[in-house]
Amino acid sequence: LTRSPRRRPPSPQGRGARRRAFTLIEMLVVLAILAALTLVAVQSLVPLADQARTDATIKSLKSVDDAVLGPSNARNPDGTPLVTGFVADVGRLPIIHNDGYTDVNGNPDYLGELRDTNYWQSAGFTTGFRQGPSTYTCSYTGTYNGIAVATAITATLSTVGFTCGWNGPYVLPGIEYSSNNSYTSPLGVTDGFGNDFILATQDNLTITTLMSSSFSGGASIPLQRPFTSGLVTVSGMVLDGNTGAALADECAAFLLYPAPSLSTITLSVAACPMLPTSTTSSISGPFTFYNVPVGFRAIVVATATTSRTTTTYVNVPFSGLSNVTITLPSTSTKSQ
Repeated sequence: LTRSPRRRPPSPQGRGARRRAFTLIEMLVVLAILAALTLVAVQSLVPLADQARTDATIKSLKSVDDAVLGPSNARNPDGTPLVTGFVADVGRLPIIHNDGYTDVNGNPDYLGELRDTNYWQSAGFTTGFRQGPSTYTCSYTGTYNGIAVATAITATLSTVGFTCGWNGPYVLPGIEYSSNNSYTSPLGVTDGFGNDFILATQDNLTITTLMSSSFSGGASIPLQRPFTSGLVTVSGMVLDGNTGAALADECAAFLLYPAPSLSTITLSVAACPMLPTSTTSSISGPFTFYNVPVGFRAIVVATATTSRTTTTYVNVPFSGLSNVTITLPSTSTKSQ
């Protein structure tokens, strides 16, 4: 017996078919096309990435804005603006400390007022109920609307009060100090491009970031957030509860607000005499208070001759208040 040889499959060459590989030129063309497509795709994504970083920067600035001045769209149940934040609680903008103030780790912390509980506990001005001083006298001597005036009206303010004081932390640790008299955040919060925020304070607090955008050819785009001082004007008039008309009596208005630089125990007071509107009238003129810190405040009106007193609580928004109408009670008892 003999073994038959194994039959091999027919060779492709035998059928006239031929497998052809890519040439070097063809591969280079394909790679060039892929590189061009990749470049186009990356360039189309750069604006999106820059926009995302810009949005992150704006969000960081907004978080500080809300901490200092409170959310701008917050409302009370009755629809009136709800003013919160550092200024509403403390009565001023945060101070940039360049006096060696440090955080718990020993690092310079120039906006530590926004987040350091120990600092405010030591200062004795954490949140709590505070009242006005026992008495306060509004004096005015001079000529007003052609009338020689000499008046002194004293009001008892120790029964008037509201909750105020530092109620943070308002922001997380982040913004620190750098050289060249600039305040930056090398150890904490940065903008969306990884750059430090720069702090400056003149008449108000300003936070600046120089965003280095690839879309703009690497140029730095400054984005600033100046903080208004949060100090506004409050004005209004007083009506007589007996007649419903403008008060025909010499009186004074007292506005109570927090000011830790003046007192950490009691509320501070601004007084405004309400004097006759003309030489032929005994009608008291309007009251106007300037540089009132936004937030929950109290206004006390006291008369000179009838000893009538009333207290009105107001929530002062960032637009200020005008045409505030306060009605004195018809009797000499105090109304709050």
